[in-house]
Amino acid sequence: MDGKTHELPLLISSDHLAERKSWPDMIRRTKSLGFVGMEVFGTELVDGSLASTSAVRELGDLANKLDVALTAHPWFDWTEVAEAKAIERGLELLQRCADLGARSVNIHLNFLATPKDGSVRAASIVRPWLKQLEEHGQTLYFENVPDYLPNPFGSSPEEFKEFFALLGEHPNVKLNIDVGHANICSNLEEFVAHLGAFWDYTHIADNLGEVDNHLGPGMGSVDWDDFALLARTSGYRGIFVCEFSERYLPKSKPVLTQAFSAQGWRLPRLSYNTVQGS
Repeated sequence: MDGKTHELPLLISSDHLAERKSWPDMIRRTKSLGFVGMEVFGTELVDGSLASTSAVRELGDLANKLDVALTAHPWFDWTEVAEAKAIERGLELLQRCADLGARSVNIHLNFLATPKDGSVRAASIVRPWLKQLEEHGQTLYFENVPDYLPNPFGSSPEEFKEFFALLGEHPNVKLNIDVGHANICSNLEEFVAHLGAFWDYTHIADNLGEVDNHLGPGMGSVDWDDFALLARTSGYRGIFVCEFSERYLPKSKPVLTQAFSAQGWRLPRLSYNTVQGS
């Protein structure tokens, strides 16, 4: 940081909004709460209501009108899909995200491969996507996962280091650190130490170190003061996405405010007086 106070670029995941009646409603909800943007989460970008050019462009136009930034977190499992088909479907998905206006697209390494085929298969699928990422000005982020999953590929820094190396450390492929997942694996500092140069997207959620139950900051065992310090000292310049229910904001905002204000960030003016319960 440069000694000045900067507003924290804080988004919320669509999956954690209290009201999820429709995609336009979720964008309006995001705006009313005071977040600068929303992460479009789920399967609908892959094969649902947002899997058409007209649908994503209409949603993107609304977001632009309301000045709500959109990122994408499409959810799928292509581990059993042939590489050629996965390449084709990935190009279509990235185009859809571009039509949405999402220049940041976040997925998991275990969407593409298992530990058996690992980084070699994942890199073989992603490599043909690189030109399109460049043309669209998109960044593809890969998120660390908890190691208790049936498919834990992407839970260790070593797997990411190998994957990034196989792609020649391409500037359009980077790292999303999910703080809750790293808390379960006890490897947050290791991720930052070895992969901090790739890190500029973050999922914020808490837990007790065992299950990824998406608690609000201050409700689990993550030390948020230490995390904010780690982000500042690593030169972090990316965004932060709340992956916990907006209902936890009354409890969690003071925790985040204390942690980040000490490092020169201020939270946006969040308004959650319409939240039912806490």
